[in-house]
Amino acid sequence: MLSLSRLVEKYGQYKQVPSRPDEFRFCCPYCIEAGKPPDTKYHLYINIKKATGYCFRCGKKLKFDGNLNYKVKREFEVIQSKESKAILKEIPKSMPITPDTPAYEFLKYKFEGILSEEELQEKINKFGLEYCIDTNYLHLIDRIIIPITFYSEVVACQFRSIYGQEPKYLSYSVNGRNIKEYLFNFDNACKYSEVWLMEGVFDVIPTLENAVALFGKDITDIQAKIIAENFSCVTIALDADAYDSAKKIAKKLSEIGNFDKIMICKLPEGKDPGDSGKRILECELEEFDLDSEFNFNNWL
Repeated sequence: MLSLSRLVEKYGQYKQVPSRPDEFRFCCPYCIEAGKPPDTKYHLYINIKKATGYCFRCGKKLKFDGNLNYKVKREFEVIQSKESKAILKEIPKSMPITPDTPAYEFLKYKFEGILSEEELQEKINKFGLEYCIDTNYLHLIDRIIIPITFYSEVVACQFRSIYGQEPKYLSYSVNGRNIKEYLFNFDNACKYSEVWLMEGVFDVIPTLENAVALFGKDITDIQAKIIAENFSCVTIALDADAYDSAKKIAKKLSEIGNFDKIMICKLPEGKDPGDSGKRILECELEEFDLDSEFNFNNWL
């Protein structure tokens, strides 16, 4: 077991994790090495009983010896063989995400100030999030499994890293499906006439029931067709730095579907929808002029 007093000498002031008597939070000194501003919000979690540490901000993963020296645990390399072509023949083995798992701690930090712990657990259950533990998929182990469903059928999965592995997301189709032919959370959003289009799953999860993720800043013809066939109003809410991409999506949708209105959400600089939660409804909206854009296109 590590000495708390010696950890204080090494890392300074700490905060205790209420639900875990053996775990303490420190301001992470390694964030600067990762190119991030200094940590002031105690993101480095150290378990004195297990002699391990992890920063939920920069992804530093530590294993201490008795002298408080540490070595970074070897991360699994991301290996996608040419034969696999990013197709899963079966969903990897997983375990539920409960408060005693690293995946839960990651999500708790990710949505800090946006979701309460009760709301977080509801989201975990609602979206079927689980923690990959399948040793047959070493490049996917220790990632959050995010199933993508379409009319209740799992058509793809995304795997989100929690220990700083790159890339953050790995996308796999199930039985040859293309993830860009679907929309995350469509099964819930299709109950509404209005839909919000966002980039990624972690934008959708903490925000709105009628939000879907495009898996990127662009929209495919098939995704646009799904939206045109199921919704009458669209609000495009990409990251703040993707305004031009939002305009392109609005233009494409206007050419494919007959919408009552298309809006573009203007987020504050440096923000993405996932930072806002339901407060995204308070953001400024800009209406896309369907008539003028349509007439202008006809003259081209």
